[in-house]
Amino acid sequence: MVREVSRGHTSEELVAHRTVARGDDEGVGLPVAVLAEGVVDGDLNAREVVQAHESDRGPAEPAARHAGAECRSCDCASYRRRPPGTAARPRTRADSAAADGLWEKNTPQGMMMVMYVPPRADRIATLHPAWGAALMSLSGAALVSLRDPVPGFAFDAVIGLVLLAVAAFAAVALSVATTVRILRHNAEYLADLANPGIGGMIASWPAGLQVFALAVLQAGISGAVPRELALIVGMVVFVPGVLGTLVSGYAFYTRIIGVAEVSPAAVSGSWFVPVVPLVLVPSILSRALELGLPGAPTVWAFVALAGWGIGFTLFLMLASIIGSRLLVAAPPSAHQAPSWWGWLAPLGAGGVGLLASVQLATDVGVIDGAEGMALFLVTVMWAFSAWWLLLAIRIVAKERRAMHFHLGWWGFGFPTAAFATLTAIVARRWELPGLAALDPVLWLAVLVLIAALTVLTVRGLRSGATWVR
Repeated sequence: MVREVSRGHTSEELVAHRTVARGDDEGVGLPVAVLAEGVVDGDLNAREVVQAHESDRGPAEPAARHAGAECRSCDCASYRRRPPGTAARPRTRADSAAADGLWEKNTPQGMMMVMYVPPRADRIATLHPAWGAALMSLSGAALVSLRDPVPGFAFDAVIGLVLLAVAAFAAVALSVATTVRILRHNAEYLADLANPGIGGMIASWPAGLQVFALAVLQAGISGAVPRELALIVGMVVFVPGVLGTLVSGYAFYTRIIGVAEVSPAAVSGSWFVPVVPLVLVPSILSRALELGLPGAPTVWAFVALAGWGIGFTLFLMLASIIGSRLLVAAPPSAHQAPSWWGWLAPLGAGGVGLLASVQLATDVGVIDGAEGMALFLVTVMWAFSAWWLLLAIRIVAKERRAMHFHLGWWGFGFPTAAFATLTAIVARRWELPGLAALDPVLWLAVLVLIAALTVLTVRGLRSGATWVR
């Protein structure tokens, strides 16, 4: 982990000499140099660098002024370069977290690392799409807490409201930042959208809005907040969320499916992100109708089933692509470990959405007698989710020594909440006390996971490492 980072705000203000400890599980640390300016097009162009290594020559001095191909003062080729928004492949265990935005450089003193921490003025332009995963996870944890995971224990609702308040702050902050980025830094935004490695995560912001809307509506159902207020807030957030999901998902998929030559390394579970909000539509609308949503129920039932149909069919198509990549290509690197967990999100949310859409269609008299088949399919989906969870745990445990925190770790949060929700519903429908006993256990697991991710994120914000692309 990066424990301390010095950063400059302009190319004229060189960063102060500082040693940044970074090591593997054996305690081997690598010194770090910090760039005072940003990375343009994946290269190190015309910026001051300070080497932060300890040497017999005393305090660090400016190492070089990099000017692309015209640089003659040092070996620019010794820097590991990468396209904007993609992670470099690590060479050493000590640099196994390439997603942290570190570049290797060979120096007379040994292997050096170069780290770019964006100036405050550039942080909107370089805002990572994975921030939306934090909103999804916080809202998902609030949803699980507001579902009364421990009957007779009122404190779970209090925890849910606290998480909902934190998610509300995150939703507002992220919405403002993303809107400013789209309007003022559109080129950077579109570059991320066209990047197969992270483009799918663009949809994590509108997806987070939809999960937040679902949590707000659940708060109204449970009586934790006034029903009228929950309905208004939930629908106000839901509409831009679902529209944003449709637009960003369509824009991403049409840029990669049948158009771009995508490297297998870029294919991961992050491609599922635009799918999840669509399979949530029935769950959202069923709660909104219960709270008194005006309009024709038949229309809302049709919208719910259409949304679920688009999302889950996309999931089936993408599952075949991503599954093939896992079988025929090199294993994903350690920093992609959260993508294994991502499979739980469309399965969990899709199972809950299927039950909700069938119930809506049954209530309006369009479909009759489909509840049993829906429960059959959802049970199959839950069983596969449980099997996949065991597989993901094994893989993540095997890679744990090479994993270092980055924003993508928030991809562990919402899938766990989705699996916990589906488990509770399956246990209740089948009336299985043993399975129902997992509800509070999974709820506590979600809370511990969210707490750990929050601590790691705050630590990264203080050091500056969280802003690294």
